[in-house]
Amino acid sequence: RSTLFPYTTLFRSGFSVSLMFVILLGVYLNQEYSVDQFNPNKGRVFRLVHDDYSGFAPPSGPLLMDKFPEMETFTRTCNRQGYASVKSEEKLSINFLMVDSPFFKMFSFDLLVGNPETALLPKSIVLTQSYALKLFGKIPELGTIINIDNQVDYKIGGILKNWPENTHFAKVDAFVDFPSMADFWSDPHVLTTYGNNSFGLYVMEKPSTNLRAKAPEILNLFKEVNWMYKNGSVTEVVFEPLRDVYFSTSYSPGIRQNSKKLLNVLSAIIFMILFLSVLNYVNLTIAQSGTRSKEIAIKKLMGSRKSSILIQYTLESVFLTLVSFSIAIALSFVIEPVFNYLLNTNLHLNTSLNWKFFGLLIPGASLVGFIAGILPALTISKFDPIAIVKGAFRMKSKQSYTKGLVAFQYFMIIILVTSAIFINKQTRYLRNFDLGFKKDNILIIDNKIDNKQYNAFKSQ
Repeated sequence: RSTLFPYTTLFRSGFSVSLMFVILLGVYLNQEYSVDQFNPNKGRVFRLVHDDYSGFAPPSGPLLMDKFPEMETFTRTCNRQGYASVKSEEKLSINFLMVDSPFFKMFSFDLLVGNPETALLPKSIVLTQSYALKLFGKIPELGTIINIDNQVDYKIGGILKNWPENTHFAKVDAFVDFPSMADFWSDPHVLTTYGNNSFGLYVMEKPSTNLRAKAPEILNLFKEVNWMYKNGSVTEVVFEPLRDVYFSTSYSPGIRQNSKKLLNVLSAIIFMILFLSVLNYVNLTIAQSGTRSKEIAIKKLMGSRKSSILIQYTLESVFLTLVSFSIAIALSFVIEPVFNYLLNTNLHLNTSLNWKFFGLLIPGASLVGFIAGILPALTISKFDPIAIVKGAFRMKSKQSYTKGLVAFQYFMIIILVTSAIFINKQTRYLRNFDLGFKKDNILIIDNKIDNKQYNAFKSQ
């Protein structure tokens, strides 16, 4: 048995590292595919898009609400940055999303304080819990006044409990009622004219209706009122289901998106890692079968059946796989910060690895162990004990069973290494390409200052 220690150690080390990547990528994929799935209205909420952009004029929502009885409600969106202050004290930068009052009816964002139906009344603001603590040092009372950019005073209408990680909306510090945009821009006509088509538009249809079927009628309606439809620069209106927004190729401000192609590639990588790991196990098991040949010969000569040897090797494989999965889970927590940095995400393994996960892990790990062990078990259980005693099996086994597996393994490794080299070259090219200007010592300062302060700031 001592001769098997290096083999089992080698297998556990390599297999555990491979499974670590499978776990991390699996949790990441599950997290990405679950975006917006928590919303109970996901089947009735749509984002209106055209071409590769989702932007419409402010009157578009009220117009559709008035013309189409199938529509239950809508919200417009606009992402802005500014500075918030309380009682003219020190200002704090704020990133906020302007939305209409039905926003919390359409999207399931939990409020720590406040009523979702009244949180976004005119001149109201809903702060996230983290930003409220940053600005006040505690949870403020409803009705407290906050000023933004020395222009508009808002009453706190609610405090958002926690920002959901699995939403396509980019994280902000607050929600502000959309109609107050007229005060920000000092232009009351911005809400009633079709000159600016840079605002997101989400609609929610009534139950048991088909608002999407009205797309041709909506297109004709927009051709009558909106300049970009009149001159033919935009020729379509598309209803994009909420569950597809995160993977959409149509952009709009204030949202985050991901590529389904990337997730498909990562899924393929998971299966490739598992496949190569299983292949490596089969190869190692058969390669070291000569070490255990005497054990097998003695068992067969003592009357052990082929089925008992088959079961033994398969159970050993399942046990080693379960041990490797346990080690892989521990390694996943160690590597999690690096993984989050590389993919610009936040896995939260401590919450993702729940009982549901382990309920799938144990049968899945057992299945992987069974698949990895069944071929070597079938091969080893067929050994001729007489041939083993004579010493004729060792060379034969290595020549017959190992060469093909090793050749295929090397072939896959060559493909992966070659792909990595090309990707590295492309990445270096993008990073070092001459842009035509010197980008060193150039700063982008995202500050908002009054016009009267501009010359003083420039002189610095």
